[in-house]
Amino acid sequence: MKKTLSINLNGVAFYIDEDAYSTLKSYLNDLSKHFSDAEESEILKDIDARIAELFTERLNNGNKTVVEMQDVEAVIETLGSPNQFDVDGDEKEPQSKADEKKEKRKYRKLYRNPNDVILGGVASGCAAYFGWDTTLMRILFVLIVIVGFGWFIPIYFLMWIIVPEAQTAAQQLEMQGVEPNLENIKEYIESDRFKESVKHVGNRTGEVFLWLFKALFILIGSIIGFAFILVAICVIAAILVIIAGYSELFAEFIPYYTINNTTAIILFGSIAVLFISPAIGLIVGSIRLLQKRPNNTRRSHWLGWTLFIVWIIALLTVIGIGISLNNELPQSIKRQIHHSFSGMMVEETRNVPQFNSLQLSGNITAYLTQSDSTEVSLRCPEEITDKVKTEVENGQLKIYIDGKDWISDDIYAYIHVSDIDEVVLTGASELECFTTFTTDNLSLKLLGASDADCNINVKKQLHIESAGGSSIDLKGYAHHAEINLIGASDLDAEKCKFTTCRLNATGASDAEIVVSDSLWVTAVGTSDIKYKGNPIFVSQKSGGLSSITKK
Repeated sequence: MKKTLSINLNGVAFYIDEDAYSTLKSYLNDLSKHFSDAEESEILKDIDARIAELFTERLNNGNKTVVEMQDVEAVIETLGSPNQFDVDGDEKEPQSKADEKKEKRKYRKLYRNPNDVILGGVASGCAAYFGWDTTLMRILFVLIVIVGFGWFIPIYFLMWIIVPEAQTAAQQLEMQGVEPNLENIKEYIESDRFKESVKHVGNRTGEVFLWLFKALFILIGSIIGFAFILVAICVIAAILVIIAGYSELFAEFIPYYTINNTTAIILFGSIAVLFISPAIGLIVGSIRLLQKRPNNTRRSHWLGWTLFIVWIIALLTVIGIGISLNNELPQSIKRQIHHSFSGMMVEETRNVPQFNSLQLSGNITAYLTQSDSTEVSLRCPEEITDKVKTEVENGQLKIYIDGKDWISDDIYAYIHVSDIDEVVLTGASELECFTTFTTDNLSLKLLGASDADCNINVKKQLHIESAGGSSIDLKGYAHHAEINLIGASDLDAEKCKFTTCRLNATGASDAEIVVSDSLWVTAVGTSDIKYKGNPIFVSQKSGGLSSITKK
């Protein structure tokens, strides 16, 4: 029969037999003698807490209520003796990285970190558990909240409630994957990190509310910043399109402005900077808040003033180009109005050789009729009759207005031709088929804000290229269709049946088609593709915010 005593370690009561108590008391006395007076209270307090944790664990695992000699010996073996420090420091063999990682996984536990708190220390605790950078973990949490539309918020608060806080030095070491033995506890308490954390111990209620407002600002700032970035990317994409050789696409949007490619690049580049500069400021500011870095440093001031100056330069550039264009616009409008409405409408028949291709440039409306004979007639204001040119080059009929000072909504071309295999529309021109046009192959190319309304019967292949806000309305039939839509193009082929079709849409294009056999469709950006019919084979690829649906 053994005598038992009652002891208190870190506020936890234990029953311990007399022999075990003597050994434990001797161990604690040795610890008190080893440490300096200045460190004694903090170190011994954490050692008491660690011993209490180990005793509780061993009692629960052994299903007993009294601490025995073997328990005390096991705890001393785990923590180590004070007289081993100097010897171990010299004899300890360096571990390989693999062994070090295994050792850290052995002791790593998940805690909330009270020394690096924004909202409960969950993110910093998870960062310590996985060995990540705390800022990276916080950014990941914010992104999950944004992408998941807030579903992660209740999980975060649940973790705040369930995950314990690392209150002692031993728990801090376990959080980092370090064995909480006597030597490591001593090193941690003597470290600068521990001394710095002690200064911040206390009531953090005010800080929590402050960071709630900061977190809200970060969330809103990040959303606005990413929205600005998306707009800026679209503007930059427009610049790249110009550089890549599609400058005529933008020229068709502003056909009567005297603006060259260099000016257009500068204009669109400045508009992009107007969005990019504040977006960078918002994102950098949000990251600094997540990192808890001060914003009054010399580097932050330099970045802020640089972004502001660049933004002002871009704004003045846009205003300057706008004023320059505006000064040229009134005279052009006066000439256009004078020449468009000062005279009578006349009709004129033009003699042209045979052609099998048609190109319209400018604000011209053409009506196409399939017939055995070839005939071209114009109806327009009398003053601009000689300015409307009809030329045939290499089998292509070109109808355009000579000179940019002349414009009218009343220029009509009536075209009769037996067969045609290519139609090119640029500069807000329009084409309408008076009759069903039957041909073996047909190519439709639309640039600018052009429109085409055609009733067709294509026996072999129909090829469509549409860019820059153009609109196509098709009726009839085509055996095989190759369709490329760029920008904000619109294709309505709901009343046109394709046997097979290959469709590529980028930007913000829309299309409605009907396919009977095979369909290959690719949609990128915010394009919206709808198809009808029951094709035997369907291959579809979509990216971004685009959609492909069967009606």
